[in-house]
Amino acid sequence: MKDEGNYRHLIRYNDIFKKNNDIYNDFIRKIGMSECAFWILYSIKAAPQGITQKEICEMMYEPKQTVNSAIKKLCEEEYLYLERLENTRSKSVYLTKKGEEIADKTALIMINNEAEAFERMGEDGEEFLRLYDKYTELLKTVCNENI
Repeated sequence: MKDEGNYRHLIRYNDIFKKNNDIYNDFIRKIGMSECAFWILYSIKAAPQGITQKEICEMMYEPKQTVNSAIKKLCEEEYLYLERLENTRSKSVYLTKKGEEIADKTALIMINNEAEAFERMGEDGEEFLRLYDKYTELLKTVCNENI
């Protein structure tokens, strides 16, 4: 261990990270939805201008096969439908009326909860994002250097 102070910071960071992750996991469990389905609905609600399958994969940091299987199931359950974009192989993902109803009762609630939490942070919200992004990029760099 390079520095005892840094070790304490890592313990605290991991505790906060896991606590935050538990908030999402508990929410998803309470609404009775699979994690992948929830994050797909979340991605669509967070991108009201439309979103492609590829963009959902990128937003979720999940493999294409995992996301596409979940999208297929949501289409079969009539929550989503796909439309091929002109002159491309890409497909945009849209909510059906039934999908809008379920997304509003699930993903939109979490989006609004997150927005309220950030609003309550005031000016600290922007600083938090800046620092968290900086930490993430530095961690990525260090991991790449040490593998």
